[in-house]
Amino acid sequence: MIIRRYLSMQLLVTCLAVTSLLTLILMGGRVIKYFGMAADGRLDASLLSAVLLYRLPGFLELIIPLSFFIAVLLVFGRLYIDNEMAVLQSSGIGRWQLVTALLPIVLLMTLLVAAFSFYLTPQGNYLSEKLFSKQESRNTFDMVKVGEFQRLGNNMLYARALSADKSQLLDVTLYSQ
Repeated sequence: MIIRRYLSMQLLVTCLAVTSLLTLILMGGRVIKYFGMAADGRLDASLLSAVLLYRLPGFLELIIPLSFFIAVLLVFGRLYIDNEMAVLQSSGIGRWQLVTALLPIVLLMTLLVAAFSFYLTPQGNYLSEKLFSKQESRNTFDMVKVGEFQRLGNNMLYARALSADKSQLLDVTLYSQ
């Protein structure tokens, strides 16, 4: 059925656009939070992308149903504005036939959200919490970069070396303003 392909394509393209936009907006706030954690030294900057990817399924689990709903409203609204709905109804295609034409894509979205809810989001949360717990168990000296000046609030710290057992900083210079 041509109308099924047309509606499915319009819905998928619109849903993808809305999902991308909402994901960008919501992940932007999370990126700022994680950058703050990295600046405070609570999160290693090299792990930012991994944490964001692990948290992404949790966002998509919430965003996909909302974006699909918005896509349905936009596509059907455009059908009414462009008088395509009147043409479809005068051609003998009723609302129930349009609903049944959309059932496969609705089922696909339902399965996608179920996969996120039951598998991907819990797995991503587990892996990100594992990264956070690994970061919390780091030694304080792991945050100090040996051989480099580092700003700590209003102070500057320089450590020439770290002992072999990583329990002491050697030749430490602390400059306080």
